[in-house]
Amino acid sequence: MLESLKVERHSPHTRIIGALQTSIVMICLGAAFLFLRGRISGTEEGFLVFGTLATMLGAGFGLSAVAAYYLSKSFGLLNGGRVVAQKRVMDGA
Repeated sequence: MLESLKVERHSPHTRIIGALQTSIVMICLGAAFLFLRGRISGTEEGFLVFGTLATMLGAGFGLSAVAAYYLSKSFGLLNGGRVVAQKRVMDGA
């Protein structure tokens, strides 16, 4: 029973890739809804609303992935960030 209460820790790479994948899927879904808006009569408003929502959610996930990447790199959680952080320590900065 205690095993089910453990929190899994994912690497920064996993979180960034997950947000990026979600972003791509949501943007494609939103673009499809916006494309269908003009193709099927009587559904313009519905497809416009859902297409806009999905596209904006996808853009939000994309911005989240970009922010997570740069923050993880600046905190030294990614390989490139560790090298920079180690150089700063060695240089005395």
